[in-house]
Amino acid sequence: MESDVPSGHHAYRYPGIRLGVSRVPDAPFLDFIGRGFTYAEFDGEVNRVAHGLREVGVGKGETVTTVLDNGPDGVIVWLVINRLGAIGVPLNTALTGECLRHQIADSAAKVIVAESDYAERILATEDGLLGATTLLHRGDRPQRGPERLRVARLDDYRTDDTSRIDVLVDPVDLAALIYTAGNTGPSKGCMVSGESGAALLPVGVLA
Repeated sequence: MESDVPSGHHAYRYPGIRLGVSRVPDAPFLDFIGRGFTYAEFDGEVNRVAHGLREVGVGKGETVTTVLDNGPDGVIVWLVINRLGAIGVPLNTALTGECLRHQIADSAAKVIVAESDYAERILATEDGLLGATTLLHRGDRPQRGPERLRVARLDDYRTDDTSRIDVLVDPVDLAALIYTAGNTGPSKGCMVSGESGAALLPVGVLA
């Protein structure tokens, strides 16, 4: 069977969804507490958000910090980051104060995506997030007003455009930073390449 995944040194990250859409578009891809998506439906949701995040500057090599609960949007945003060739920085949702500020600042993320409750904690540290420009939140707008960061709802960047965006990357390009707990000093970001990240997933799920 002919594949639409490019051969050679550069490739798309997580091509399993692309193949699923082309081969079994109506097959189940994700079910979260009864909310189900087929491959085609989920691919469309990822594309909608990808177009929106590209508008705020997410692109190849840019870091994006996420502080999200488990759920469809967590998966959507993670795939958007990879589809745009960016670098995902998922943070522990229990982080507060200096630990939270340090990891966001150290990652050099310009865009942060967070649940509303966690956005409140982020805004409390924004004076120390000199590289960050935009905070997109799920749910209600945080009660704490921003002093410098641009704050908007993630839903405002969930566009109607379901056309595919894919960026070719080198498999060894940096795809994620996973921070250590920081028990013996400031947290350090562990660098994960695209091919290493894909190797951590069950065969056939995304990779």
